[in-house]
Amino acid sequence: MGFGHRIGDTLRLTGRGLRRLVLVLVVLSLAAGLGTTVALTAPSLLTKLGLPVIGGAEPPPTQLRPGLVPLGSSAPTPTGPGVAAVLDRLIAAGGLGRFGGTVLDADTGQVLW
Repeated sequence: MGFGHRIGDTLRLTGRGLRRLVLVLVVLSLAAGLGTTVALTAPSLLTKLGLPVIGGAEPPPTQLRPGLVPLGSSAPTPTGPGVAAVLDRLIAAGGLGRFGGTVLDADTGQVLW
């Protein structure tokens, strides 16, 4: 006796058992198909029914408008030692890790730090 023959002996299905198995498989496949259909059409279905769609459309992207402009004429003129005093205190706190950079005066283009 081969291995397949022994498995075949244990899997005997009568006509009634086979019908039950086929019925269960058909019901499960129909339920899976219905669930997939509902999941894929839910947003348009909710819109047609006038219900709010969860998540909805994505908001438009935010427009970034970077710009550096000089301060007004009444603002105090920045100095290298003044900028260094402020930045050195922040860098010494240690929260920035290794930090490097350059600070320029936007009006004159002079390197302040």
